[in-house]
Amino acid sequence: MQQFNVGENIIHPQHGLGTIKEIRETSILGQTETVYVITTRKMELQIPVPKARALGVRPVATPEQAENMLKILRSPAKEEPFTASEGWYERYEELKQRIKQGEPEDLAEIVRDLDKNSKVYELNIKEREILNQAKDLIIQELTASLVTSKSKISEKVEDALKANLKKRAPR
Repeated sequence: MQQFNVGENIIHPQHGLGTIKEIRETSILGQTETVYVITTRKMELQIPVPKARALGVRPVATPEQAENMLKILRSPAKEEPFTASEGWYERYEELKQRIKQGEPEDLAEIVRDLDKNSKVYELNIKEREILNQAKDLIIQELTASLVTSKSKISEKVEDALKANLKKRAPR
């Protein structure tokens, strides 16, 4: 059932890049559980091993997946921008769910589409929150995957998004 090893880098959908510090037995509500102890830049988490995948914990993207994420950021947005009055709460919930599932390609699409929308209308506070969270997750993941500095990855992400603005999606 164990999927990760001590010392392995992982991605947690809410907390970003982390490292498996240890795998240990602990008591949770009177029952013994095997947990991953994960350190992130802000905290230490304990996640039951059997629930890790369901909670969106996954391996860091491979270099090929990382390059694909950058390619998605450079590609045209798939949809017309939403307006502030068009079901923003439902869209927010959908985006939150996609982040929780944590697929690298989904994160790239979320950042690409919200970044484009931010150039067309002012994002509401929840959309800005999602954009910032997803962009931070991408930067953390690309930094680990491509073994490059955060500043260089941030520049690559911004350059990719600028390239995206120059393209139009096929109709």
